[in-house]
Amino acid sequence: MSKNIYVTEENREIIEGRIAEAQRGCSVRKIGYDDIAGATRGIERHLGIAKSRMVGVKADVDPHAQHFAKSYTRNYRPPQSTQFTLEYKRAGWALIRVYRDDCHQYGTTTQLHLTDSARAAVIERAERRF
Repeated sequence: MSKNIYVTEENREIIEGRIAEAQRGCSVRKIGYDDIAGATRGIERHLGIAKSRMVGVKADVDPHAQHFAKSYTRNYRPPQSTQFTLEYKRAGWALIRVYRDDCHQYGTTTQLHLTDSARAAVIERAERRF
């Protein structure tokens, strides 16, 4: 992907074009714009911190993460799914990358990479709740 694209309704067609490039020739475990927009809302809701503290937070998302039986993964390569990477910037969530890769196992759909500021805000929020 040549440049970051902000996840907004105005950029929906551009994002769907990038997704189509990544999913060319694929028929299963595909995503759409709504999966990406939904992930941004879910991350914000999960973290529950001020957006100013989220600048620099990255997320690797695999909406199709699931557990596969050992008999399947021992004899075959795990199936692939369309995945994406997001980063929160001052103007909002930016789509960094859309790609196909092996499905993550054990249902871990989102892996967050927090900045020190975001990590401190999450801890402060948790401490206020108790």
